[in-house]
Amino acid sequence: MKLNANAFGLASGILCGAWCLAIALLYIWSGSFGAGYLAMVAALTPGVVIGSYSGAILLTVYALVSGFVVGWLFAWLYNQLAKK
Repeated sequence: MKLNANAFGLASGILCGAWCLAIALLYIWSGSFGAGYLAMVAALTPGVVIGSYSGAILLTVYALVSGFVVGWLFAWLYNQLAKK
């Protein structure tokens, strides 16, 4: 079975983006939920400010792009290995 790399990448990107947006918004609204996770992610993504809506949007964009790339690479590698 062959995976569609673009569709898999898009699905992965949407899931990663939605997850990071949800955690960032919950942190903004509650003040403490997911603080450790957000601190770790913010250390790896330049320009992200924890606790702001602009930081949440920027984090979501980073997650969408990186999720797409990782999902696409996973599907591509799967298809390469499935040929053999």
